[in-house]
Amino acid sequence: MKAIKKIFDPNKLSTLLFYSSILAFIIAFNFAHNPPGGWTQQYFPNPGGRSISDICFLDSLTGWVVTPYSGQNDTAYVLKTTDGGDNWNIVYTRTGDVGFQRIYFLNSTTGFVCGANDFFGYPGLSKSTDGGFSWITLNVPDAFDQYNDMSVLNEDTIWLVSNTGPPGGVYRTTNGGAAWTQQTAFRADKIYMYNSRIGFIGYNGGSPATQRTTNGGLNWVTVENDGFRDVCFIDSLTGWKAYSGVKKTTDGGITWISQQLPTGGNIITSQVREFSNVNKDTIWGV
Repeated sequence: MKAIKKIFDPNKLSTLLFYSSILAFIIAFNFAHNPPGGWTQQYFPNPGGRSISDICFLDSLTGWVVTPYSGQNDTAYVLKTTDGGDNWNIVYTRTGDVGFQRIYFLNSTTGFVCGANDFFGYPGLSKSTDGGFSWITLNVPDAFDQYNDMSVLNEDTIWLVSNTGPPGGVYRTTNGGAAWTQQTAFRADKIYMYNSRIGFIGYNGGSPATQRTTNGGLNWVTVENDGFRDVCFIDSLTGWKAYSGVKKTTDGGITWISQQLPTGGNIITSQVREFSNVNKDTIWGV
């Protein structure tokens, strides 16, 4: 039997090396410009030098930001992106002692903003049905209140909170703003409704407190002698709240246990102000 010899074709080897070099260059180029797991600064048109008070993303591409109230004769802005934040456009402005504190969209067309006024400017709540390009003012409990936060379950059921007054407090509508009921006179900065029954309000002023309802706001019970800046629940029992530190509950918000936050290195201060949950194990805090 004759021995079988393996023959290497120099031309094929050169071709293989050539295409391998191209592939390596493409991979290196993309990693250099798009580092995995990195952050990219986003740029958008200047909203009159104002800061951003809230951000809402509907999916990986579509999101909105709003600007807060900063003084008399102020102008509020709504900016929108449809490409994941690569480009932002000013889609709405409103002048006349107005600022937006929160923005929330139920879907690609229907959204709400609430905010502050200087008594004779913006009443405090608006609705969009065209993706944020135009807004109609909705009826509010009191045109002289300033609404710090809201929770929107659907187009009909909305909660508003105010830390000013009188009257101030927590209000709920079940008919899209046509009529409002004061849930409690407790002045609140923040509200979080897990569903139509279970929710929390927080006051961060001189006597901070967190109150909880389990019957849709008919009754509220103080569960903590501190407020919150954000609350995040992954089910009806397990959640976190941020104030100066982070606390976790596993009994639906009846008791809260302080969580250890990272320190040292490049961390100047260890506080969390906002949450976003991905799943039962992964929570983002800023």
